[in-house]
Amino acid sequence: MRYMRKIVSLLVILALLGMGVSCSKRDTRDTVSGAVAMVVEYKTSQNYRGLWNASSVKFQRSNDGDPVEYERYARSYGVHPDEIEVMGVDERNTEARVRVRAHYIQSDGSVAGSAVEEWRFVRENGGWFVDGYRTISESEK
Repeated sequence: MRYMRKIVSLLVILALLGMGVSCSKRDTRDTVSGAVAMVVEYKTSQNYRGLWNASSVKFQRSNDGDPVEYERYARSYGVHPDEIEVMGVDERNTEARVRVRAHYIQSDGSVAGSAVEEWRFVRENGGWFVDGYRTISESEK
């Protein structure tokens, strides 16, 4: 009887460990909110390789399929978002539109202004990927 309890306890522990491992492998791209959080992190940290990998195939093709040139182009602006506030998410079956307010800084750290933007996400290959951006309104410092 004592061995049976140990076996059952061991099976429960193994099952819990298995569930923990499978949950930890879930990709944040599984949900729109996870994909948005990833893109916000990549944009504010200037992680252009990560941003490239979080982009849809269509977006990548529109940038000549060249992640190095994409990063060079993105850095050439001389400004990047320092803070991004998500204002709203409109999620459909295979598409989502996310409205954000991005606060930009210049390369030297000075404030460059802010903009309300709309980001488009698409569902492909089982995950959500950013497919494009557009600026809705801008404001200066």
